[in-house]
Amino acid sequence: MKTNTILSLLFSALLFSHLTACGPDNRVQTTALQQSACLSNQAQPDPGKEPPNPYNTKPEIAVTKATSTLNVMYKNVRFRCEQKTLIEAFLDGQILRVVARPIEMNPSVVAGCDCIYDLGAQVGPLPVGKYTLKVQRQTDNYGGKSETSDLHTQEIELGNPR
Repeated sequence: MKTNTILSLLFSALLFSHLTACGPDNRVQTTALQQSACLSNQAQPDPGKEPPNPYNTKPEIAVTKATSTLNVMYKNVRFRCEQKTLIEAFLDGQILRVVARPIEMNPSVVAGCDCIYDLGAQVGPLPVGKYTLKVQRQTDNYGGKSETSDLHTQEIELGNPR
């Protein structure tokens, strides 16, 4: 009897976690990650073109929504050359944070340049509702503590609540 109750509670917890698309640490599923090749860096300029300075280029954020998912595109976002990235999402109440960061947060060696990349991912599924979306970029810990910067904030509504 006790085993059935425990199994029932465990199954309920797993089902709830799956339905809300969040894990125990408030992570939201992200899929279809895209990372372009290095679009520009100061070390390898395109012939005949003045490259954008990776330190001065402002990232552009594009968000499109479906019923229960968001597509988040980071254009012209700066990371180290040859640095692989990922996009994670976290839901805390009605605040949805989408963070682009290096896969390797504690590299022992890094390239001596920064690149401009385009990144994208699908976030969700998320429950129907209104959210404050915060799109962020996080640096690695090489040479100091990681820093997170806010790139974009907007109010969004998913689904069709009635």
